[in-house]
Parts: sequence; structure tokens; C-alpha cells
Amino acid sequence: MGTYKKKHLWFCIPLLLTILSAVLICGCACTSVQQTETDTITIEKGIATQEIVEDRHRREEDYIADFQTHMLSVAPFTLHMENRIYEETALREDAKKLLSDLSAMEEATGVKPSAVTFYIVDSTLDGCPQVVGRQVFCSLDDFESGTYREALAGAVYALPCLWQRVGLTEIVFGEEEYINLKDYYADSAHALVASCSAIHLSPVLSDAETVLAARQTSKSLTAFILESDDFSAFREATDPGQFLPDWSNSLGISPAPSLPAGSADVTELMLGMKKGTVCVLTVKNFTVMISEDSWLLEPDGLYNWFCSFFAGMDMVLEQIAAEAPSTFPIAEQRYTEPVTIVFDDPYGYTYAYPNQNKIILTKDNAIWHEMVHLLLEETVVIEEQEWLEEALAEHFSYAAQARFAPTEYYSEGFDAYLQFFEEVSGKEAEADDLLYHQKVWKLYQSFRTEIENDDTEAYCRAYGIVSLLTGEQLKRTQVRMLYDKSIAFKRGQKDGSKKTSGSTLTYPEAVVMFEYLSERYGMDAVIETFLNGNSLEKTFGSSYSEVYQAAIDYYAQQYAALLSAD
Repeated sequence: MGTYKKKHLWFCIPLLLTILSAVLICGCACTSVQQTETDTITIEKGIATQEIVEDRHRREEDYIADFQTHMLSVAPFTLHMENRIYEETALREDAKKLLSDLSAMEEATGVKPSAVTFYIVDSTLDGCPQVVGRQVFCSLDDFESGTYREALAGAVYALPCLWQRVGLTEIVFGEEEYINLKDYYADSAHALVASCSAIHLSPVLSDAETVLAARQTSKSLTAFILESDDFSAFREATDPGQFLPDWSNSLGISPAPSLPAGSADVTELMLGMKKGTVCVLTVKNFTVMISEDSWLLEPDGLYNWFCSFFAGMDMVLEQIAAEAPSTFPIAEQRYTEPVTIVFDDPYGYTYAYPNQNKIILTKDNAIWHEMVHLLLEETVVIEEQEWLEEALAEHFSYAAQARFAPTEYYSEGFDAYLQFFEEVSGKEAEADDLLYHQKVWKLYQSFRTEIENDDTEAYCRAYGIVSLLTGEQLKRTQVRMLYDKSIAFKRGQKDGSKKTSGSTLTYPEAVVMFEYLSERYGMDAVIETFLNGNSLEKTFGSSYSEVYQAAIDYYAQQYAALLSAD
């Protein structure tokens, strides 16, 4: 019996040690909580007695505003209030509220917030709370309503994406679950909301139900990541799409919401405001301004547009790298520079301002063409060689257009194209029209590659070659409406003049001329000539008229027999 008691006590030792450790840990935890509470009380006393001093925010690159402030500084933050709205009592009360919010965030995450500099101003530059590094700017209304908390979370925890800031804020300050996500995502039409993009989180761009669902999804995803991993994993989770399968499974959502390629880029979008616009969306180095007359305002449409834009630009850059490797570093560098895209009236012109890195966009299939203008901009304009600029833009944007903004009337057959022509032009095709397009169609069929949609590149190459070879044999009738005016003439229309000097080539003719030159001299050499503002004659020893005739002879040798078979 005595032996048994000794063995029994021996096995109890680990248990006693465990209990003792637990007591010690609890004691430490209690001490930690008590210490935090003590710190908070101490800071609150400091807020009540701390001297308020005059200060100033000086204009900086990311927040271009200069204004005078009154400042109160305590351990976890520095709070400024712009002089125009300053009241001592209000500043001290707002400091207590800020301290309370930071304490609530630390309690929820277990991670101490970084120090933050907080500005309460008369009005923010973008009309909404803004994060600039470890600084937050918000208006009095933003502060009173609590909408500043998402910006605060972003600043103190270095959260790069809006959905992370919303998710954490909803966990700490939000209400209980207010939408059944399993039922909501049972409708496949709601799949894109699971991206938690700034578009779907914006009450400016989305309806109330979409915003609620996106906010609740952000909250649920945040909770899921924090429960299954740690805070650092959540901080690095810039793409919610990677968590959707496991998250959906945990909620019983089947099938899991599916997001398109490029959705990770869209999650980085930030929403702002600017006079004369509905909103301003920024992602990476791109600023997209959306006016009241914008042609694309529906949330899912905007989301898909951004996904397509980035995926298409990947194709453009990959093509430049493969075909013109010496030119690629120039394009790659310019792709990282700030670009402004304005969604404008669909009845206006789409065009690029390379010297401003700005694009006015009125139709979605033109964005990659206009972006090439920004990536490959000449230093000196040679009027006679303006066609080269458009040729580059067309050549390197065809694949992206075919993949992400396809047409329908090419692949459906010649009769479908003629019907399309009649609907748009209001007239039937004439004899020369039919003869011309029969030749184009024959070449198109021989060039066409195995892609699901129309092969825009094949059609335009066929069009350009037939146009060069037929010359004045077939009059430029209205059926040639897609390219019935020269590049010089179209540029004249855009700038309000009647400019007709320079190239008489149409866009497809310019492309096949460029391809001829590239075949003969190498694409990098041709592009370098254009970028440096050198003339063809100086570089290659041939004038424009000589190159024009040589290209005709070149294509005639290859295709004249095929085209004359009819």
C-alpha cells in the first residue's frame, strides 16, 4: 500500500507542476491586463493635463496641404487639430476616444499598435479618411461617426488593403452578424463580392446590400485567418482569393466563390473623391477618375474591367519582351510610372497624352492601345512617321483586345460582318465594297489562329495588306468604315484641326508597314528609330515613299497570286 502511494504521488507531480504553471501564467496574464489598464489610466490622466502646443503640418509629397494645428502628444499617439476647427475641450475628448480605440484594437489582436500621428482637419484632400504611412487625416464628421477607424487600423498595423482594414474594424467595433453569407453566396451572381474589393465596399459605387455583404465577408475572412494563423499572416494576406476555398468550406458555402485572374491587384484599390468626379480609384501607380458621365459605373463591370486591364497589360509586356527585348526595359520602367485614366463620355474620343501620362478612355477595348502610347513614346515627333506610333500601339495591343475585349462579327462570317456594317452605316455594301472585303476575308481565313473569339490581329493584317495592294483600284467607300480615314486625318479631328499632312496610312496599313520594316531590319531597330526621333532615311537609308513602295512589292510577292485567284 505504501509503495502504491509513492507511485501515485510521483505521477501527480507533473499535474501539480502544470497547475502551478497555470496559476503563474494566470497571474502574469492578470498582471498584464492590470498593467494595460494602469497604463490606460495613466495616459488618460496625461491627456487631461498634457500641455497643448501650437504646431503645423507642412506640405509633403503624399499629402499636399499646409495648415496650422494645435497638438497634444501622449505615449501611443500625437493628435493634431487644425486651427480652423480647434477647441481645447474637443481635442482632449477626441484624444480619449482615440486612446480607447487603440486599446480596443490591441485587446482584440493581442498586438500592440504602432505609434500614430493623427490629424483632425476641416476637410481632407480626397473627401474621406486617408492613410499616409503612419499618419491619418480625417474630418470632424469622420471622427464623430467613427469612419476614421479603418484608416487608423491601416496606419497602426500597416495593413495595405482596404478589406483588411474593414475586416479588423468590423471585428473590434462592428455589430453582430447582419447577413447570412451562406445564403448570400448561394447565388453565383454574388461571387465577385467575395473579392472584398474597394469597389464592392464603396457605398458610392455599390448598392447597400453589396456593401453590407462585402463588409461582412471582410470581417468573416479576417476572423478566419486570425483563428487559423497569426496576425502577421493576416497582415500579409493581400489577396483574399487565396483563402476563399478553405473559408467557404468552413461556412458550408458550395461551390466556393470564383474570382477572375488579376483579382489580387483589384484588392489593392483605394477609394477617394475629387471635385467633378463620382470617385477616384487608385491601385499601384494608376489613378482612375470616374465622372458622372462615365461609361462604366456598374460595380461588377468595374471590377472585371480592372482585372482584364492588368491581365491584358501582362500580355502586352510579355509580347514586347519576346519580340523586342532591347525595348522591353523602357516599357517596363514606364509601366511603373504614375498614370491617370479618365473614364469619360462614351460619345467622345479615346486618346492618350504621353507627356502627361494620361488617358481619356471612352471604350474598354482601347485601353491597351493607349497604354502602349505611354510605354513607347517618341522623344521628337516626325510628322511623316506618325504612322509608326499607331502601328506600335496596334501591334502590341491586338492580343489583349482579342482576349479581353473581343468583337463578334469577324468569326461569325462575312455575311454577319456585312449585316453589322449595314446596321452601323445605314446603307448596303456596294460592288467595290464587296470585292474589297472578299479579298480581306480570304486573307483573314488564312491568317486566323485557333482562338475562341475573333482574331482581330488576323483581320487587321489582312485589311492592311489588301488596302496596300489594291491602292486606288478600289475606291475608299463607306464599308471601309473601321479605317476609312488616314492616321493624320484622325489626329486632326482630335485636336480640332483639319490636319491631313504626314502619313496617309490607315491603322491596318501602318501595322503591316511596321511589320515589313521589322522583318527587314529587326523590330528593336525600328522601335529605337521611332523612340529617338530619327528618320527612316537617316537610319535605314530609305525615304518614307521608298519604304512604302518596298512594302507593297514585298506583300505583292507573297499574296498577290492568292488575292487574284478570284
